[in-house]
Amino acid sequence: MYLDHWKLVRRPFESRNDLAFFFFSKTHQEALVRLLYGIGSGRSLSVLTGDYGTGKTFLMSKLKKDLQDFGHPIAWIAHPPSDPMDFLRQVSLELSGSAAGSGRLDWIFRITEATKEAAHQGLETVVLIDDGSFTQGEVFREVAHLASLEENGRALVHVMIAGAPTLRAELAARPFVSQRIELSSELSRLDFSEVVGYIEHRLRVAGSSRAIFADSALRRIFAYTGGVPRLINAICDLALLVGFMERAEAIEAPIVREAITEHAQFNPRAHVTGSGTDSALLSPEDPREPRSLGTDT
Repeated sequence: MYLDHWKLVRRPFESRNDLAFFFFSKTHQEALVRLLYGIGSGRSLSVLTGDYGTGKTFLMSKLKKDLQDFGHPIAWIAHPPSDPMDFLRQVSLELSGSAAGSGRLDWIFRITEATKEAAHQGLETVVLIDDGSFTQGEVFREVAHLASLEENGRALVHVMIAGAPTLRAELAARPFVSQRIELSSELSRLDFSEVVGYIEHRLRVAGSSRAIFADSALRRIFAYTGGVPRLINAICDLALLVGFMERAEAIEAPIVREAITEHAQFNPRAHVTGSGTDSALLSPEDPREPRSLGTDT
């Protein structure tokens, strides 16, 4: 709707994990390097945590694409099932191409044979478990079993679990799996300079050749979202829509204020994830840190 007005070729702030929009913030780059290192160095179990909306699934999608480009077999398990047999069946299907079998031993056998074949070809088999915070206890046991598979002293399967910060406590309560964790990373929120870079990057990918968001608008976006990419996307998309309807030439702070007001109607607890509400402004002395004022003028 607003593409022609802003001279864009695609919507820059959609929530889909389109890798063309992947932004290498410091925290995302460090996490990706650590996860790739874990695979290359034979680590069998790695963990990625971060607050909701910080880009865990996006990062895992990036990792998956990078590995698949080199032919490494990947099993992508989004929202792992609560039944451990369903979990093994899904892993077997993704890695061996078949979920045939009458039970656990059949699926373990298929998984093992598929990973051995990949290893003999010099490939690394990776099981990516997204949204692992809701994984059930018995499924964790099968995760631990997969992480224990090896041949000639080298791991046959590299398991990576991504989830909210509560995942760490879930794993710590289960030493049969936590003791196998060899590498962990945590995604943090973007600082103010990264929020600016993030927004500019997505606009460039979408075809923009100019600065659309004024500095005052960027400051207000950071104050409300606290550097959480999912919230940034929501506010920026709404701001572009409001700006289009008002025939604005740029996005200034009042337009972002309207977008925040609309967003807050359906996300009354957004300030729990972000750094504040619409009354949160940035200190001019330090643009990286928000400060809260009683009123917003």
